[in-house]
Amino acid sequence: MSMEEYKFQKMKEAWGDANQSTQYYGLYGKGVTPERQHIVNVPEPSDWECYLFGGDTFKWVPSKGKEPNWFWRKMQYLFFGNLWVKKEKNT
Repeated sequence: MSMEEYKFQKMKEAWGDANQSTQYYGLYGKGVTPERQHIVNVPEPSDWECYLFGGDTFKWVPSKGKEPNWFWRKMQYLFFGNLWVKKEKNT
């Protein structure tokens, strides 16, 4: 077993089942084998959007479950002009 195969095997053992969340694969160059792909796990977005600094130029969407509570949303609005808006669910 080559050193690269050993490293890849150890990386697979450390990551476990990487198919549990959304994945995107990036390839570098031609003829790249699946062992050489790079995996990026993207967290699920929240239902909240934050319009930064009182405008609609910059918008930030936190990860699901990482939204600030009512107090922090209000303080951010009063001090920085950051407006928090909950997205409407189309059901």
